[in-house]
Amino acid sequence: MSPSHCQPRSPRRGATRVTLFDLSGARPPRTLIAPHGRVGTVAFSPDGKTLAFGSTGAVHLFDLTK
Repeated sequence: MSPSHCQPRSPRRGATRVTLFDLSGARPPRTLIAPHGRVGTVAFSPDGKTLAFGSTGAVHLFDLTK
């Protein structure tokens, strides 16, 4: 879980997207799509402002402040 109370969820192994749920209820769920291949490991930056996930030989960074 990130410091901003978001919980990532990949719907199934090998999925091509990650859905973020704001556990405080302040924001609706947000879906991030992997531009290349399937989603592997998911991690938040220490400040909770960036989500990183690996997919098929690449790492993708998403700015969660937008």
